Amino acid sequence: MSLIRPITCMAILTLGCLFCTPDMMAQDKKSKKDAKKKPVPFEKNIIYNSLNFKLSSPGIDSGNTVTITPAGLKGNNKPIVIELGGTVHEVLTGDIDGDSWPELIIWETAADKIHQVIHGYTVNNGRFLIPFTTTNTGNKDALADGYGGYDEYNIGNNVLMHRFPIVKGGKPTKKTRQLQYSLLTTDDAKQLWFEKSIEF
Repeated sequence: MSLIRPITCMAILTLGCLFCTPDMMAQDKKSKKDAKKKPVPFEKNIIYNSLNFKLSSPGIDSGNTVTITPAGLKGNNKPIVIELGGTVHEVLTGDIDGDSWPELIIWETAADKIHQVIHGYTVNNGRFLIPFTTTNTGNKDALADGYGGYDEYNIGNNVLMHRFPIVKGGKPTKKTRQLQYSLLTTDDAKQLWFEKSIEF
């Protein structure tokens, strides 16, 4: 009898584990899935001379936004809310048009995690923060051949630089294409203007 009891207990424990394991695994998978969906808020404070811009985003998967709260503008310092399809990757600042006032580039990672989208705002003579057009049909040919996403952006020397790895047949080529943009005023508005493309 002394041998039967330990064997019986082990058998019961083994059966219990067999019945419990699927539920435990399902709960573990669910918890990991929920963890992936956890929002990643974005916060950044930018100081440019006498101006201050606070940017915040809840980082949620659906209905995400980014809010720009300016301070120091002479005309309007009301917060600006931008609707996003993805999440904020970074915010760049610099004087692209050379007028001594800053531009803000909100760099958004799209929902597919591959492509990047930018939203541009410029300070109009120190008074208002206004949007400018970030799309330009002049760069269609430069983007069409070998473009596959994974974009990078940078501001320097009064230009916006857009880089991405070149792909051929769906495979990386270990080459990079860089598109260069200036910011022009057209019909009382501003828009990015494609200047040139280089590869390295």
